[in-house]
Amino acid sequence: MTTVMLATYPDVFAAGAVIAGLPFGVAGNLREALGGMMQGSALSAPELGDRVRAASKHKGDWPRISVWHGSADRTVHPGNADAIVRQWLDLHGLPLAAMSRADVDGHPREVWWNADGETLVESYSITDMA
Repeated sequence: MTTVMLATYPDVFAAGAVIAGLPFGVAGNLREALGGMMQGSALSAPELGDRVRAASKHKGDWPRISVWHGSADRTVHPGNADAIVRQWLDLHGLPLAAMSRADVDGHPREVWWNADGETLVESYSITDMA
């Protein structure tokens, strides 16, 4: 739901956190959502970004996003976290390669920032969490 709110109301939200979610626009009904949960999206970053851009007439800066996902999640495939990150990297015009990688209490964190050093996209993988 976070990706829906950020995509359709980007002028209202400065940032949001997604916990075990799906990229915006990969499902239009319950069946598609359940199918999407079983595997990560294979869509490219530009294809995913275009789905968000089509959701509103927004022309300004996009909200910042923090993505959290358990590495052993069997309900929502962890590949969806990667797809959400790709989607928002495209919106922010950031490279696919993380600008910083570190472990936080044993859990991988990747970060991307803008020219001013402001974090725009971050991703946490909670090791062995279902």
